[in-house]
Amino acid sequence: ENMAGFCGLHELGERAGFVVVYPNGSGKLDATLTWNAGTCCGYAREQQVDDVGFIGKLLDALPELVPVDARRTYVTGMSNGGMMAYR
Repeated sequence: ENMAGFCGLHELGERAGFVVVYPNGSGKLDATLTWNAGTCCGYAREQQVDDVGFIGKLLDALPELVPVDARRTYVTGMSNGGMMAYR
């Protein structure tokens, strides 16, 4: 929700014809969900959440839900999400 509200990338996707997915990180409170970006942050790192595996499974499952071109799949984020995208 936070990233969708911040960037509105899904609105551009609707106009330009591409799929946007906003997966959730993990945590105890919705307001403080995090990604295990390796060197950071909070709950996800402390609990050693396998977010690399999670994103891999998400990308594997996505073609079952919507038509995607695996050769043109991109990941982005801000702050901890940007760190996760880089990882």
